[in-house]
Amino acid sequence: MTIIGFILALAIFAYAILSDTRDLSTYFNPHAIAIVVGGTFSAALIAYRMPEILNLLRGMWVVFRMPIDEHPKYIALFREWSDVVRLRGLSAIEPDVEALPPSFARDGLELLINGFRRDEIAEVLESNIKNLVLRERIDSNIFKTMAMIAPAFGLVGTLIGLILMLKRLDDVTKIAPAMSTAMTATFYGVIAANLVFLPISVKLARRTEVKVQFYRMIMDGILMLYDKRPGYYVEEKMNSYLPPRLRTKAQGGAPVRA
Repeated sequence: MTIIGFILALAIFAYAILSDTRDLSTYFNPHAIAIVVGGTFSAALIAYRMPEILNLLRGMWVVFRMPIDEHPKYIALFREWSDVVRLRGLSAIEPDVEALPPSFARDGLELLINGFRRDEIAEVLESNIKNLVLRERIDSNIFKTMAMIAPAFGLVGTLIGLILMLKRLDDVTKIAPAMSTAMTATFYGVIAANLVFLPISVKLARRTEVKVQFYRMIMDGILMLYDKRPGYYVEEKMNSYLPPRLRTKAQGGAPVRA
C-alpha cells in the first residue's frame, strides 16, 4: 500500500499541475532541491549519530515490504506444543524449536527448554521487547525530525531566492519568474515533509507497535507452555491478539497477509 499511496499522490499533483500549465520546468528548481534535501539530511546528521543514519538507510526497504502476519501460524504451533508438553514434557518440542529460524520466539522457547524459571523467562523477554522499542523508535524519530526540518529549509531556499530577486529589481520583467522560482523551495519542503518523511515516520512507528503486539503474544504462549496450560486455553488466549474476523482463520494455521 505504500507504493500505491505514493503513486496516487504523484498522480494528483500531476493532474493539478498539468491542468493549468504544460510547462513542467516551472516546478523544477535544482537549487531548491539541493537546499531542501541537502539541508534536511545535514541537520539529521547533526541531530543523530552516523551509525543510526546508516542503519536507517540500510533498512529503508522495510517500508515498502508487505509483511506476513504470522499470528495464525504461531497460534496453531503453540496449541499443538501445549498438548505435546503436557503429555511428553518440554524435551519433546526441542526438535521443532531448533527448526525455527532465529527469532524472538526461538530465543524464548530455548530459555524455556533450558530450564529457566518462569520469572526469568518473562524478565528476559520483556527486556527484549523494551529494547526493540527503543531501537526502532530512533528510526521513526529520525524521519519525524526530518519532517519538521524540511519545511524550514524550504523557507530558507525561498528567502535566498527573494534576496537574489531584490538585487535585480532594475529589470522588472524578471521579478515574476524569479518569485516563482523562489517559491518552489517552499513547495519542495512541504511536499517532502508531508508526503515522504512524516508518513514514513508514522509507518515505522506502526510497524513497531504491530511487532510488539506479536512478541507479547509469543511471550504469553511461552509462559503458558511453562504453566502446562491445555491447548484450547492457549489457543483462546493467543487468539485474543487477533481481530475477531481473523480468529477462525487462526485455527487452520494458515498465515494471512497484513
